[in-house]
Amino acid sequence: MQTALDEQVTVLENVLRAGNVEVPQPSTSGPEPSPDDAADTSGGPGDGATATVSPGDTARSTGDAADQTSGPSRAELAAAALRDLGQSCLEDVSPTSLDSLSTVTAANLPMLISIAGQRGATAHLFGQVPRWGDLTGPTDAAANSLLAAYRPAVYGFEVLAARASGEERTAYEAVLDPLRTATRQITQLAGKAAAPAPLGYGLPPGTADEEGRKALAGELLAAIPPAIMGQTRAFAGDGASVAGSVRLLADAVRLAQAWNPVTGFPGMRVPGA
Repeated sequence: MQTALDEQVTVLENVLRAGNVEVPQPSTSGPEPSPDDAADTSGGPGDGATATVSPGDTARSTGDAADQTSGPSRAELAAAALRDLGQSCLEDVSPTSLDSLSTVTAANLPMLISIAGQRGATAHLFGQVPRWGDLTGPTDAAANSLLAAYRPAVYGFEVLAARASGEERTAYEAVLDPLRTATRQITQLAGKAAAPAPLGYGLPPGTADEEGRKALAGELLAAIPPAIMGQTRAFAGDGASVAGSVRLLADAVRLAQAWNPVTGFPGMRVPGA
């Protein structure tokens, strides 16, 4: 996940520099020391003298050390940091944030939708589940173009689940249900523009063993983000299609996480990434 976030930072910095825009720098300055702190750390007249410590001071010192070691563990601090990151990512896909995306120019919209989709997936993976609104876009031909990726994925995961067993089968079924739901919704949004579903798809060999099935799962899900992103430039000013694309992308990235790493710009090839 850190690699994906670093990738976003690198690319966005390059975009700003290309536009002769100053790159914001994180603040690294700590709090100014108080006069009391300065007095505690400054040398006094007796710096060279040997200090004497009373038994009471020793007891207080020991108690202070105990207090310092009774704080949160490293694991607890790490968990808190991940929750904070998830919350931050959740804010990036809030209704207000998604509404603002629809005002972005066509040139910049695909990159920002890709980032928002990655943030939505990250929020969910870190326990902060986005509260998406109803899926109301994309519609018509734009929705139909998505079916070319979703329908084979549904068929493929049906085959994978049928040929697997135990925990492996459970993993495929956990992806299959949301894929079916998304495909039904997209078909409804496509309306009359929806092409008839093929009767079947030819699957590559290798599904007889677990490694081959894992590879196929990754390939099927990897086809979805580019299908979503391929038409987003045309969604400038279309709030429903922008929000729907972010939601579909976030779900696709999250569902694929077991087989495909989360990237900074899912569905895109970004120069400098």
